[in-house]
Amino acid sequence: VENLYVAKNRNRQQMEDTPAFYREIEAEELRDTAWEKPLIHYDVSTLDPDMMKAMEKLRKMNEIYERLPALDCGACGSPSCRALAEDVVRGKARMTDCIFILRRKIKRLANEMMMFDNGFTDGTEEENENQ
Repeated sequence: VENLYVAKNRNRQQMEDTPAFYREIEAEELRDTAWEKPLIHYDVSTLDPDMMKAMEKLRKMNEIYERLPALDCGACGSPSCRALAEDVVRGKARMTDCIFILRRKIKRLANEMMMFDNGFTDGTEEENENQ
């Protein structure tokens, strides 16, 4: 995963370094790369066709985004924390896909297990006292 700014800057630099005659594509060359079947458009920008549900999902998405670290590291598979929040709202991802959220959850569960373990004895101490 690369920093978004670095990637954009690298692409811009490559375009500037490429001679203009390589950037121009002839119409005949485009015909060779044309699709045989028409592309089907899927509107991915709407959260829901129903406006009220979409507004509710947007509210949830913003709440989820506030709980994420906003590092845009991409370790979860989404390009940004905002995209992960959107995927969570759409049901295509989970909060624990974020390694930082997962680490917090594992730490909390480990602490709960330690508290649970400290609250109970295995009975060997009582047996030793009775003998």
